[in-house]
Amino acid sequence: LVFGGFSALACGLAVLCLHLDMVVRGWRLCLVGRPLQIRDVYSEHGKTILQAVFGHRLRMWGARSFSITFHGTKHPLLDASDVHFRARVIGPDRLELLDGQHEAVERRLDTSMGVARLSPARSLWHGACPLPAACMGTFISLIGGAMLSTLQMAGQSEIFGELLPWGVFEVDQVDYDFTDVIVAVVAAALLFAIVATSFSRFRSHNKAPLPAQIKVYRPVLRESNLKPQSCDKGPGRAIQAGQLLDFLSHFQTFVRDRSMYYIVSNILAPLTAPEQLSFAELAGPGMLDWFVSHYWGHAFCDFCSSIQKHAQVAPGPDGWRHQRYWICSFSNNQHKVKEELGSTWSQSSFYLALLSPQRRGSCLVVDETALALTRSWCLFEVAQTVELEKRLQAGHHGLVFCTSSGVVNEGHASAEVSLGLARRLSTLRLQDADASDPNDHAMIKDFVVHEMGGFDKMNAEIRTRIACALRNAKGVVLNSFESLEVALGSTDPREVSIRVSL
Repeated sequence: LVFGGFSALACGLAVLCLHLDMVVRGWRLCLVGRPLQIRDVYSEHGKTILQAVFGHRLRMWGARSFSITFHGTKHPLLDASDVHFRARVIGPDRLELLDGQHEAVERRLDTSMGVARLSPARSLWHGACPLPAACMGTFISLIGGAMLSTLQMAGQSEIFGELLPWGVFEVDQVDYDFTDVIVAVVAAALLFAIVATSFSRFRSHNKAPLPAQIKVYRPVLRESNLKPQSCDKGPGRAIQAGQLLDFLSHFQTFVRDRSMYYIVSNILAPLTAPEQLSFAELAGPGMLDWFVSHYWGHAFCDFCSSIQKHAQVAPGPDGWRHQRYWICSFSNNQHKVKEELGSTWSQSSFYLALLSPQRRGSCLVVDETALALTRSWCLFEVAQTVELEKRLQAGHHGLVFCTSSGVVNEGHASAEVSLGLARRLSTLRLQDADASDPNDHAMIKDFVVHEMGGFDKMNAEIRTRIACALRNAKGVVLNSFESLEVALGSTDPREVSIRVSL
């Protein structure tokens, strides 16, 4: 009975403690809910799904949803303390995330790192036991406490002695005082819960698939650069097109249709964290051939396809895979962004790369929405390219419009993308471009006004260049049609009328 009472008390307390955790916030030690190691947060059929590493072991128990918080996801909305999320169980390892009004989340919340937590009360209530963890733990603890209390009272009763035929207890000599032992049991249960929770957190982190994939990729990356070292920011930190595509191939399972925001926070930053270097410095930097301007919100797969299509139509002496591109997310040190940007635009890594005499041209990666030109930094890069074109030598390609279907200037992009891009740029106002940092926006706006002659002039420059690219594309397409007409047997291409039915 004594053993059973203490065991029940310890088990009940352990059930409660395993659904709680302690964290240090500032100078405070706070009681929080059990952490759920995130395997992935992704969008699926209009829903935002959270997938836990080893399952969440949660139940709804009649609730519509429950509040949930996030830590260490590197996503600004998930980690924000003033943005509230709720969740509901949809599978043994999946939760659907909702906003504070129980509605589907509209913005993408892609991440493959960090933890999710319920409040202590919610963690105890929604914990997956045969009953809610709060009820189950309390019930078992009460049974143990009742058994021990009964023994303590029975020690003063002659009836209890008659129930023990083996005479184990001398009733008139035994005084059952379990206070010290109960304190020890509580302390042991807490210690067990702390150790078990720490082990579970360590196991979950090491079994999370993305960190494991990064760990596998590091030796592969180091094969081409055995002793990575820091180098000056600017044009000397370009990466090869082949390195970019190999990176995509290795992390394709996680990349899917996600953007550069996900790539930087979830893959590039953890990958380069031990050395505190840029990806280019880790992989082996080289002097740029092309400067790349793009919008981080584009799908990374489409971005890589755009670079590949460009490299294939503008190969260097060593082949298209060895063409080197200066890409801010891969060329800048993501752990020292302020140093990369400098105190003025003329000290930024962007400007230093654009100023390089080895630069063959600038690739503006776009789609038919031209979202790149709605971002202030992209506008700055394009404006610098236009300004530097005045000093270009023969053989410089200037501004090249690159899409996932091909290069517009070369006539290799699809007609839908080329025409859609032209329509968008015909009405685009560059003065409406925005930046996440107001200081960057003000600096770039000042540059356009004072260095480029104002936004009206800049709008005209961009439209002139897309018009020139479209004329080139039109010429390539017409030449292709004429060649096909000749191949089909026409001696005079003007005699043939080709109609395409859609």
